[in-house]
Amino acid sequence: MKRTFLFKTLSILTIWLYSVSMVYGGQVMTQNERTWARQVIEKTDLNQDISKIASPNTLAVLYYTNKTGKPELNPLEKGLAVMLSYDLSKIDTIQVIERIKLQALLDEMKLDASAPITSKNAPKIGRLLGAYNLTSGAILTGMKAPLELQPYVIDVSFNNKAKLPTTSGKTDNLVRMEKKILFSITDQLSIYLTDEEKADLKVPMSKSSAALTALFIGIDHSDRGEYEQAAAMYRQAISKDPKLQLAHDALNELKSMGMAAGGNGQPNGDDGQFEDDSINTWLWVAGGVAIAGVAALALGGSSSGGDSGGSDTDTGGDGGGGGDTGLPVVKPQITSTVPAQGSAQTVPCDGGQLQFSFNKAMDPASSVGIVFSTPHTNADDPKWSGSTPSWTSAGKILVVNYSSELLCTSGSPDTMNVTISGAADSDGAFMDSQTFSFNVELP
Repeated sequence: MKRTFLFKTLSILTIWLYSVSMVYGGQVMTQNERTWARQVIEKTDLNQDISKIASPNTLAVLYYTNKTGKPELNPLEKGLAVMLSYDLSKIDTIQVIERIKLQALLDEMKLDASAPITSKNAPKIGRLLGAYNLTSGAILTGMKAPLELQPYVIDVSFNNKAKLPTTSGKTDNLVRMEKKILFSITDQLSIYLTDEEKADLKVPMSKSSAALTALFIGIDHSDRGEYEQAAAMYRQAISKDPKLQLAHDALNELKSMGMAAGGNGQPNGDDGQFEDDSINTWLWVAGGVAIAGVAALALGGSSSGGDSGGSDTDTGGDGGGGGDTGLPVVKPQITSTVPAQGSAQTVPCDGGQLQFSFNKAMDPASSVGIVFSTPHTNADDPKWSGSTPSWTSAGKILVVNYSSELLCTSGSPDTMNVTISGAADSDGAFMDSQTFSFNVELP
């Protein structure tokens, strides 16, 4: 009896792990996806009945279109698709097309990723992706809330576009709004969900809006081939929410492919995850550990607390470097800024220079993530961007020049937030993300 139970348990876990690796795939565009997209475009008969090239349960989640005129909301275009794909992939009765295939197809067709799907191009995109149904939407400025989302579902066979109920709120309410869209999609597609499935779908990918935003920006960097910038944003996402697994997976994928610092089967010092030569190997190793744990339980073994304690140690192993010595790792951190943040001295709104002093010498080759933001969300507010940072004083001072992309006015925000992440010292220890607020000098 015990052997039968153990065999079934191992079988189920093996199938589950294989399914997860197939569903989530990766976030890095490879030659395989590019070749697939090229062949699909060349060989697909766009006049063919969709039922001959796609199953009725296939669904492609397309990017949303930002119609607000607010560039700070651009990360939600891909972000909403990532969140919805992540949740919809949990439903056994739906086959969700991998996001990276959508990106490969858009790249090959030279289409704007944020361009809205219309009645003219929907049948073509659906057939090329092999998707019977499409879902996407628009990001709007609400009448009573700063953010409104208008989702819809397209039946490719009839080219029928069905608008779903809108949802609105603040950007901090993104998870709640995404869940509302999720269940409106399942209702539109007449998908039956058990109470257990509904409860599982209500679990958020992350409760941190800052972590999710950093993840979305990282994915967009990766799609553009900007892998070090992507890695920096993934690290920032992890620093905001260490339990955001998709950020861990994406960062490990970059490292395993040699596109970011780390890899080669070494313990990672910045996100507490183990890296191997390929993300698939990492998935199977992790699955083996899980299977071994369940097998021990099935055989009546008592190892409670052992695995849990190991996990806590891994998550807390942030910093890297010096791990073999048993000595505590001293993470690099910024100790002062010029101008001093929050002081009476202000920084020019239209542009200037910032200096960040570190407590130890840093590696000039490490990828530094710099994000400018403001506590305000007015469409006509200036949007700051920074130049490529440089190091002085033997790697102890980071110099960043910034400029405003829009005109500064007397009604502009009086605070500029700058988030620094991703920098590593010569031992490979990564800094925790740090945010600084500067007073802005207005005209």
